[in-house]
Amino acid sequence: MFAECLGTALLLCIVIGSGVMAESLAAGNHGVALIANTAASFWGLYVLIVLLGPVSGAHFNPVVSLIMTLRCFRTLLYSSRVLCSEPVSHT
Repeated sequence: MFAECLGTALLLCIVIGSGVMAESLAAGNHGVALIANTAASFWGLYVLIVLLGPVSGAHFNPVVSLIMTLRCFRTLLYSSRVLCSEPVSHT
C-alpha cells in the first residue's frame, strides 16, 4: 500500500506540474500547451509504472487494493503480506 500511496502522490505532482509547465512554456498557444501537458504526463506515468509496477501491480490507488481484498480478488493473506513487505523491500 505504501507504493500505491507514493505512486498516487507522485502522479498528482506530475500532472499538476506538467500543466503548470505547459502553460508557462506555451505562451498562450493552447495546442502547444496540450501537447506538452500530454507528453509530460505520459512519460511521468510511464516512469511510475516501470518503477512501482512490480510492487503495486501498476495501480496507484490504495482503495483499489482494499476493494480487491474485500471482493476476494486478492486474499487477505496476500494483501497483508504485500502491506508488510513493501516498506521492508524498499530499504
